[in-house]
Amino acid sequence: MKMRSFPVRKEGIPINIRNTNAPEEPGTMIVESTCQKADYTITGIAGKKGFVAVNIDKDMMNSEVGFCRKALEAFEENGISIEHMPSGIDTMTVFCTSGRVRRKRAAGYFFHPSPGQSGHYRSGG
Repeated sequence: MKMRSFPVRKEGIPINIRNTNAPEEPGTMIVESTCQKADYTITGIAGKKGFVAVNIDKDMMNSEVGFCRKALEAFEENGISIEHMPSGIDTMTVFCTSGRVRRKRAAGYFFHPSPGQSGHYRSGG
């Protein structure tokens, strides 16, 4: 993934990052310096269009040996490469480029959850 820097950062111009789902909120300011002591440090922000997020939720997913491998095999068998995959105890999200996923979904290949499992498809542009 090719990352671009923001020229405003070089000039010391503050950047305001807003939540797409709550644009009325104040967001996060990225500034060169501040007099406030930060509770945490933001190490990076990235954005890229043309991705989808496939969320897989299943109770006790973490105790099922091979669950993630089986889920990833479905992507491999359909020729879909994975960009990023955050996970938790009962959930995993697989980020992929949207073109191939949309074609497979339109053809009825994707995504049919098993009993006790829910599947969500969300387009990232």
